[in-house]
This record gives sequence, structure tokens and C-alpha cells, in this order.
Amino acid sequence: MNGVLLTLIFPSLACLAVAMPVHHRRVFGREIAPAGRTVWRLLGAGGLLAALGLVLTSRQWTVDLVAWTVMLAVAGLVLTFLLTYVPRVLPAVGLMALSLAPALAWWG
Repeated sequence: MNGVLLTLIFPSLACLAVAMPVHHRRVFGREIAPAGRTVWRLLGAGGLLAALGLVLTSRQWTVDLVAWTVMLAVAGLVLTFLLTYVPRVLPAVGLMALSLAPALAWWG
């Protein structure tokens, strides 16, 4: 469950970060359109709500809620380092994390 949470939370936080003009400029090298900001925000919020919904429907939802909070902090820390040192690789890392979610759900 923790791997699936991390692979859902990290791309969601990355979407919310890219919705900010400063981070969008560093990651993509251009300004963001107002409609693009809305799309990135909706994707990020939707992903976080999906991960939270996954937690709340589990049998041990109280323990998984704590795990969700911890994964939120871990993903935020990784995102901070990526945005600081190698912002251009953020889309690739986010897509890779998101593509691992189904495999981790099946495996674990």
C-alpha cells in the first residue's frame, strides 16, 4: 500500500508545484497560461484525493491515514530536492512514478 501511495502522491504534488508560475518556468522553460494552471491544479488535487480515497476505503484506514501523511512528507521532500537541483527531470520522474502504481498495486 505504501508504494502505491507514494506513486500516486508524488505526481500529484508535482502537478501542484508545476501549477505555480515560478516552478513551471524552471521545469518547462516557458510561462504558464491561466488555463494551464487550472488543469495542473485539478490534476494535482484529483490525484491527492484519489490517494486519500484509497486510504479511507482500506480495512486499516487509521494506520493507512498515518502512512498517507508520511508519504505526503516524503514526496514533498523529494519534490523539493528535484525542483532545487534538477527541475528539468521532474516530468520524467513523475510519469515514471505514476506508471509504477498499477504494478505495485498488483504486486503488493
